[in-house]
Amino acid sequence: MKVFFITILLVLLSARSKLRAADHETFGQAIFMAGEHSLSVDLATTPTQQERGLMFRNSLPEGSGMLFLFSPPRKVGMWMKNTLIPLDMVFIDTNKSIAAIAENTIPESLRIISSRKDSMAVLELPAGDARRLGLVTGMPVSWIIPLPENKN
Repeated sequence: MKVFFITILLVLLSARSKLRAADHETFGQAIFMAGEHSLSVDLATTPTQQERGLMFRNSLPEGSGMLFLFSPPRKVGMWMKNTLIPLDMVFIDTNKSIAAIAENTIPESLRIISSRKDSMAVLELPAGDARRLGLVTGMPVSWIIPLPENKN
């Protein structure tokens, strides 16, 4: 019986360490530009990164965020499941213009937040940053994804 409980404990600890490894998956980086502002943001391009997003983070510094890229562009539905901080969500259409902004989203809400247009990207920012940065629908935006450094 003791061996059984030890085996169960080891299995649970192993699963927990795998979850922690997923918690620390690294995101790419990008520079997001709108108007006179540029932000250094995390980049979520893989399905795993996009599922994870900003979940479980306790804070997000002003002037930072996460850019989700979708190829091909499509109707995108976002939610706040396991997201502990309020966010602004900026939906970017196929013309690289802001299609919609959802301000001050509710932490941990399961309500689907989307744009009426197909989106090629969604930028998540700390709540209030969209207004502070002067982001408005129709505004053109762009981003740069730096090439990885050559380690030779």
